[in-house]
Amino acid sequence: MKKITLPFIHYIRRKTKKDKRILVWLNWYRNAHYIESNNVKHYYHQLIKEQVGDVKLEQIKLEYKIYLHKKNIDYMNIRSIMEKFFLDWLVVNWNLKDDNFLYVKGDKCEVFYEKENPRIEIFIYLI
Repeated sequence: MKKITLPFIHYIRRKTKKDKRILVWLNWYRNAHYIESNNVKHYYHQLIKEQVGDVKLEQIKLEYKIYLHKKNIDYMNIRSIMEKFFLDWLVVNWNLKDDNFLYVKGDKCEVFYEKENPRIEIFIYLI
């Protein structure tokens, strides 16, 4: 089992303006400029790379624990983008053949409220 922890609030540093705070979720991803979304994706890929090692994968099972900073957020909007970034990284860097149902064999998701440290924890189980 591997555990990856990713924040879903990201700050883009700016030189002349106040830093931009982004809630990385589907609503942002849908409307973001392609350069901005690509930069955020690369940032998350770097976070994932720092937390996992090299393994060749055939099939995996995933478990998500999402810690929201507000109680009225649609957590699936957050999960969908984090899962996309994560599975894309696995296919490219961990040699997972594809991120479809033949290789990702199910998942479990739990949601919690934690105002001080919003994040998503992804647990990878090798099958």
